[in-house]
Amino acid sequence: MFSPDTPKIISRLYDIIAALESGLAGRFAVQPHQRQGERAVFVADGGGRRFFYVGAWYELWSRSGFPLWYGVHEDWDAAVVTTFLARHPEAVAFEGYRLCRAECAPVFEDGPLEPFTGLIESELAFLARA
Repeated sequence: MFSPDTPKIISRLYDIIAALESGLAGRFAVQPHQRQGERAVFVADGGGRRFFYVGAWYELWSRSGFPLWYGVHEDWDAAVVTTFLARHPEAVAFEGYRLCRAECAPVFEDGPLEPFTGLIESELAFLARA
Protein backbone atom coordinates (compact mmCIF):
# COMPACT_ATOMS: atom_id res chain seq x y z
CA MET A 1 0.00 0.00 0.00
CA PHE A 2 2.62 2.52 0.99
CA SER A 3 5.23 3.72 -1.43
CA PRO A 4 7.82 6.50 -1.40
CA ASP A 5 5.06 8.78 -2.77
CA THR A 6 2.68 8.10 0.14
CA PRO A 7 3.78 11.07 2.30
CA LYS A 8 3.37 13.42 -0.67
CA ILE A 9 -0.10 11.98 -1.36
CA ILE A 10 -1.13 12.40 2.28
CA SER A 11 0.12 15.98 2.28
CA ARG A 12 -1.78 16.62 -0.94
CA LEU A 13 -4.97 15.13 0.56
CA TYR A 14 -4.69 17.42 3.57
CA ASP A 15 -4.16 20.40 1.25
CA ILE A 16 -7.22 19.43 -0.81
CA ILE A 17 -9.42 19.08 2.26
CA ALA A 18 -8.15 22.38 3.72
CA ALA A 19 -8.81 24.17 0.41
CA LEU A 20 -12.30 22.73 0.27
CA GLU A 21 -12.96 23.74 3.87
CA SER A 22 -11.88 27.34 3.26
CA GLY A 23 -13.76 27.47 -0.05
CA LEU A 24 -17.02 26.36 1.53
CA ALA A 25 -16.71 28.44 4.70
CA GLY A 26 -19.11 31.33 4.76
CA ARG A 27 -21.48 29.64 2.33
CA PHE A 28 -22.02 26.44 4.30
CA ALA A 29 -21.68 25.37 7.92
CA VAL A 30 -18.39 23.51 7.70
CA GLN A 31 -17.25 21.26 10.53
CA PRO A 32 -13.62 20.09 10.26
CA HIS A 33 -13.05 16.58 11.54
CA GLN A 34 -9.80 14.86 12.38
CA ARG A 35 -8.97 11.71 14.23
CA GLN A 36 -6.32 9.06 13.86
CA GLY A 37 -6.51 7.73 10.32
CA GLU A 38 -9.06 10.27 9.09
CA ARG A 39 -9.21 13.89 8.04
CA ALA A 40 -12.52 15.19 6.78
CA VAL A 41 -15.02 17.98 6.50
CA PHE A 42 -18.66 17.64 7.47
CA VAL A 43 -21.19 20.04 6.03
CA ALA A 44 -24.15 20.83 8.26
CA ASP A 45 -27.51 22.47 7.72
CA GLY A 46 -28.64 25.64 9.45
CA GLY A 47 -29.56 23.65 12.54
CA GLY A 48 -26.08 22.15 12.82
CA ARG A 49 -27.17 18.69 11.60
CA ARG A 50 -24.59 17.06 9.36
CA PHE A 51 -25.74 16.09 5.89
CA PHE A 52 -22.54 15.68 3.83
CA TYR A 53 -19.07 14.19 4.31
CA VAL A 54 -15.83 14.67 2.37
CA GLY A 55 -12.67 13.07 3.62
CA ALA A 56 -9.62 10.90 3.51
CA TRP A 57 -10.14 7.81 5.61
CA TYR A 58 -7.18 5.46 5.98
CA GLU A 59 -9.27 2.33 6.60
CA LEU A 60 -11.32 2.88 3.46
CA TRP A 61 -8.21 3.82 1.50
CA SER A 62 -6.47 0.60 2.56
CA ARG A 63 -9.48 -1.49 1.50
CA SER A 64 -10.27 0.30 -1.75
CA GLY A 65 -6.96 1.67 -2.94
CA PHE A 66 -8.45 5.16 -3.24
CA PRO A 67 -8.05 7.83 -0.55
CA LEU A 68 -10.67 10.58 -1.02
CA TRP A 69 -14.43 10.00 -0.65
CA TYR A 70 -17.65 11.96 -0.25
CA GLY A 71 -21.19 11.06 0.73
CA VAL A 72 -23.78 10.77 3.47
CA HIS A 73 -24.35 8.80 6.65
CA GLU A 74 -27.32 6.42 6.57
CA ASP A 75 -28.66 7.90 9.85
CA TRP A 76 -28.83 11.46 8.55
CA ASP A 77 -31.93 13.15 7.13
CA ALA A 78 -33.84 10.52 5.15
CA ALA A 79 -34.66 12.88 2.27
CA VAL A 80 -30.99 13.79 1.83
CA VAL A 81 -29.86 10.16 1.99
CA THR A 82 -32.54 9.08 -0.51
CA THR A 83 -31.64 11.93 -2.86
CA PHE A 84 -27.93 11.10 -2.66
CA LEU A 85 -28.50 7.39 -3.28
CA ALA A 86 -30.83 8.10 -6.21
CA ARG A 87 -28.05 10.15 -7.78
CA HIS A 88 -25.31 7.67 -6.77
CA PRO A 89 -26.62 4.10 -6.74
CA GLU A 90 -22.98 2.99 -7.00
CA ALA A 91 -22.16 4.47 -3.56
CA VAL A 92 -20.15 2.12 -1.37
CA ALA A 93 -21.40 1.23 2.10
CA PHE A 94 -18.74 1.75 4.76
CA GLU A 95 -19.26 2.06 8.53
CA GLY A 96 -22.75 3.53 8.17
CA TYR A 97 -21.82 5.88 5.34
CA ARG A 98 -22.68 5.68 1.66
CA LEU A 99 -19.67 7.07 -0.18
CA CYS A 100 -18.40 7.81 -3.68
CA ARG A 101 -14.83 8.15 -4.83
CA ALA A 102 -13.76 11.73 -5.53
CA GLU A 103 -11.87 10.69 -8.61
CA CYS A 104 -11.56 14.17 -10.10
CA ALA A 105 -9.45 15.35 -7.14
CA PRO A 106 -5.76 15.73 -8.06
CA VAL A 107 -4.67 13.38 -5.30
CA PHE A 108 -1.82 11.58 -7.02
CA GLU A 109 -0.34 14.54 -8.85
CA ASP A 110 -0.38 18.30 -8.70
CA GLY A 111 -3.29 19.81 -10.52
CA PRO A 112 -6.08 22.33 -10.29
CA LEU A 113 -8.67 21.87 -7.56
CA GLU A 114 -11.51 23.44 -9.52
CA PRO A 115 -12.91 20.14 -10.86
CA PHE A 116 -13.02 18.72 -7.33
CA THR A 117 -14.45 21.81 -5.65
CA GLY A 118 -16.95 22.10 -8.50
CA LEU A 119 -18.03 18.50 -7.93
CA ILE A 120 -18.55 19.04 -4.21
CA GLU A 121 -20.39 22.33 -4.73
CA SER A 122 -22.62 20.60 -7.29
CA GLU A 123 -23.37 17.79 -4.84
CA LEU A 124 -24.18 20.29 -2.08
CA ALA A 125 -26.49 22.29 -4.36
CA PHE A 126 -28.24 19.10 -5.42
CA LEU A 127 -28.69 17.88 -1.83
CA ALA A 128 -29.87 21.29 -0.65
CA ARG A 129 -32.98 20.75 -2.77
CA ALA A 130 -33.79 17.48 -0.95
